[in-house]
Amino acid sequence: MSLVHRSRYAIAGILVGASLALGAAAQYTVGSATGPFPVPTSGPGGSTPGMNWGLPSLPQTIDLTRVPLTAPGVPAGALNVKSVKIYNFSHTWIGDLTIVLQNPSGLKYTLMARPGSDGATFGADGDFVNSDITFVDPSTPGALDVPLVNGTDMVTGTYKQQFNPTWSLPNQLAVIANTDMSAIPMVPGVWKLTIYDWYPADSGSFDRWEMSGDSGAAPTPYCTSGTSTNACAPSIAANFNPNVAHTGSCVITVSGVEGQKSGIIFYGINNTGFTPSAWGAGSSSFLCVKGPTQRMGVLNSGGAVGACNGTLVQDFNAYLIANPGSLGQPFSAGNDVFVQGWYRDPPAVKTTNLSNALKMTFQ
Repeated sequence: MSLVHRSRYAIAGILVGASLALGAAAQYTVGSATGPFPVPTSGPGGSTPGMNWGLPSLPQTIDLTRVPLTAPGVPAGALNVKSVKIYNFSHTWIGDLTIVLQNPSGLKYTLMARPGSDGATFGADGDFVNSDITFVDPSTPGALDVPLVNGTDMVTGTYKQQFNPTWSLPNQLAVIANTDMSAIPMVPGVWKLTIYDWYPADSGSFDRWEMSGDSGAAPTPYCTSGTSTNACAPSIAANFNPNVAHTGSCVITVSGVEGQKSGIIFYGINNTGFTPSAWGAGSSSFLCVKGPTQRMGVLNSGGAVGACNGTLVQDFNAYLIANPGSLGQPFSAGNDVFVQGWYRDPPAVKTTNLSNALKMTFQ
């Protein structure tokens, strides 16, 4: 292990595949393909121990997204991040490394940041030796602290996130947030793991990585879409269930709408005993949401006239925040909402048509 230390460079963003684990307590686990993946040594850039995020930038990341995957990403029903696990991780000198979790929108969160380095020192000189390393929220009972002193390896185990005030400040150029895992907003889609190696002499590898957490039911479509005069049959979906704090992402999308038509998305809060009813005599659409209902903002479908490439999009959380007196507020965890799309179709019965409907449950 060399003592002539420090520089900048990098490794490994990997796309995450998904598989849903079923059980009494619903869980999801998503994982990368199996490598091994190298943690390459740092490239040119000097050997200053205190090199920070802004001089001149983060290490260049080697992107391994070309690795074939078996599934697309975190499921829509995912509620949180509970753990990140790196398998068969080997690397000399743990103080070289910063390990970052990145969400599908590109936001980055610290898992570990150069343990033991204060910007003037090289950091802890322990190694990863074929270790299975799991990172969890700092409040997790029984989890280990990342070793900050020389001579201590990171062996297989479960470790608390480690936030280094010198190497992971959120107000520095890199904007990597020191966010407890339990507070990381969940976004469905492809997540990445990136490992930054700040020194040119040391190297390592790992076999694969996984992310796990709790999973709720995904939004559930029901009922039947009407067919428009241009043979469009729109479908409604949401990327995630809403939550009572109106945080994170809950975007409702009605796709397959006729192009350049105005429309709305509306919701109700109680479908008990309700049977969908014909929108009008001769209409192919059904009203699938029991009154009273709440209309949200007027939308334009975009797309091309006469085509079925229009889309109605409503950010449900943003609507609820902007309209605190809207139907059903304040919501409680477990409350259901039922949503449906409506759009103009002048030649149709009642000059309008409806999509199918969607049931969402507040988390």
